[in-house]
Amino acid sequence: YINSTLAVMEKYGTQEYTFANHAKFWSEMKGYALAFQFNPHAKISVSDFVLFHELVGDNPVLMNQDPSEIDSYKQKLLTARDILATTYEFKEENVKNW
Repeated sequence: YINSTLAVMEKYGTQEYTFANHAKFWSEMKGYALAFQFNPHAKISVSDFVLFHELVGDNPVLMNQDPSEIDSYKQKLLTARDILATTYEFKEENVKNW
């Protein structure tokens, strides 16, 4: 869902962008990531869990925000994605660059 959120953000300012899709992908990303705290077998450390959620934040960054905030948030999502990829040893082709 990180990749989907990033892809939707790339559509800012176009007719292809829809807030509904943005909200859907972002909330699924956040919701699934919260589930790690309830899984006793989760490989993610507490510190990485906290960092991941600090990077993702409590709400999406929308297209009406400052372009530098948008770019910064995209980088934060990429860092969050890297945390999951490293922790769960995802193959690069499964991480997918958006």
